[in-house]
Amino acid sequence: MVNALNIKFQRGFRQIFLLVFVSSFLTTSCKVSWVATYDYMVAQQIEVVAKKIDKFYLIMLETTKNEKGKRAYLMFAEQYIDIEVELKNLLQKNNRRDKNQESIEINKRILKKWLEYKETHKTENQLSDADIEANKMNFENMMNTFRIAEESKKGIK
Repeated sequence: MVNALNIKFQRGFRQIFLLVFVSSFLTTSCKVSWVATYDYMVAQQIEVVAKKIDKFYLIMLETTKNEKGKRAYLMFAEQYIDIEVELKNLLQKNNRRDKNQESIEINKRILKKWLEYKETHKTENQLSDADIEANKMNFENMMNTFRIAEESKKGIK
């Protein structure tokens, strides 16, 4: 009887040992990543675009008045296009990265909002100080979200 208990104990011990061994092997040797890895060049381009947008609105606010066509769309068309090209380039880079859906969606929202604000300026052919401040603040928030999304990928391999 003691021998039968000893055999049952050994089987139970083996099963527990096997379960612990297999589970520890699986958790240490296999790593599943659901997020893209950090890309230094993309992070730098996000910073460059954020600065361009901030500078765009600051120059518009500081150097012009909303009178006599001084804030007409054509006065700023080249800068709108320059920033649009940067945002589209970032989107292309993000689209090429595997498991990067969150950054792609953020990038799309920023580009959509940029095009929307550009079209409003083009249609109305003017921007008030309040509109400039609101647009600037919206982009600061969106670009900060974009930065955080990329920075959070540091350490992911």
